[in-house]
Amino acid sequence: MNKRLLILMLALLLLSGCTAPSRKTETIDIKAVYLAMEKTGALPDMTAVPEGMLLDFYGIDPAWCAEALCMVSADSLLADEVVLIRARDEAAAKRILPFLEGRMQAKAEEAQNYSPEQYAIIKQGQILSRGVEMALIVSPQVSRLVKLYQGE
Repeated sequence: MNKRLLILMLALLLLSGCTAPSRKTETIDIKAVYLAMEKTGALPDMTAVPEGMLLDFYGIDPAWCAEALCMVSADSLLADEVVLIRARDEAAAKRILPFLEGRMQAKAEEAQNYSPEQYAIIKQGQILSRGVEMALIVSPQVSRLVKLYQGE
C-alpha cells in the first residue's frame, strides 16, 4: 500500500510539472547600482580607485575581474567605501573574497585608534557574495545601500 501511495505521489509531481526553483542568473549592472547608491545621498564625495591600483590597494589582480568599480571617500577621514566586483569565474571569485575581507579588517584596525566613530561604521560594513558577484560596502547607511545592491 505504501509503495502504491509513493508511486502515485511521484506520478502527480511529474504530471504537475514541479521542478526545482530556478536559480537567479541575472547579473548586476554594477555602474547602475553605484549610480543608484549615489542618488540616495548616503555617500559623501567619492573617488575612484583606478583599475591599475586594484593590486596595490586591495591585493586583487585585475585579471581576476570581469568588471570592478571601487570607490573610496574623497575625505580620507571618512571610512565610506563601495567596491562592486564581478569576477571572471567562480575560481576568481574565491580568490577575491579573502582580499575584500582583509581590506575590511585593515580599515577597522586603522580606524580603531584614531576614530571611534569611523570604526563603528566600518564594523557595520558588509561584504556580500553571490556567485561571481561581490561587494564591500561601508557607510553609515549601509543597510540602505545593501538593499540597492540586492535589488530590493
